[in-house]
Amino acid sequence: TTPEHVADRVARAVAVAPATRQPVGIDVGPDHIAITGADPFAVGMVAARLDVALAGEGVPHGIPRREGDALVLALD
Repeated sequence: TTPEHVADRVARAVAVAPATRQPVGIDVGPDHIAITGADPFAVGMVAARLDVALAGEGVPHGIPRREGDALVLALD
C-alpha cells in the first residue's frame, strides 16, 4: 500500500475539530493551520481538538500559539 498524503490526514483532522456552537474559522495553509473566531474559548477548544486530531492522524505539528487574533499550529 502507498502511504497516505499528509493533506488527506490534515483534512480529516480539520473535519472533526470544530465541535462548538460558536462560529470558528479554520484556515489551512501549506505549513500551518490558523483558527479564528470572536469567542476565545471556542477558538481554544477547537485548537485543542485539532491538536489531538492531528496527533491521532500522525501529523507532526507544533503547539498552538497566538498570532494576532488567531491561534496557529505549525505543520512540521
